[in-house]
Amino acid sequence: MNNEIGRAAIADKLIEKAGIRTVVNLADSEKNIEQYLSGADFHSPYYRSLLDRKSVALLNLGLNYRSVEFRKGITDGARFILEQDGPYLIHCTEGKKTEPAFMAVFLESLAGADAKEIKSGLYGELSEFLPC
Repeated sequence: MNNEIGRAAIADKLIEKAGIRTVVNLADSEKNIEQYLSGADFHSPYYRSLLDRKSVALLNLGLNYRSVEFRKGITDGARFILEQDGPYLIHCTEGKKTEPAFMAVFLESLAGADAKEIKSGLYGELSEFLPC
């Protein structure tokens, strides 16, 4: 959504092509989204359609994994996914943060994956936090 680095329109086309139906936006607040939508450089019609259908959770998470706000946000995002149809996209702002991977690990563990399966999967970025 944030077009600060000029790739929002490309991302918009890719999520539409992938058939994404539900988005968990870990980075933005409603205020951020309002600013993006009113910007002259806004070219994300598919994302806007998901917003209009209430298919985007705006969690506005920080980086403190131990904070009450972070735990609540991850829990709210998981509940949102349970109430929505997939495919799903979990994203932050620039793809540099670990929140999407953290949430994916959390969801995998809820789905029954053990720590060894998670660690050997796609989430090596968080492997230092896993016990095995």
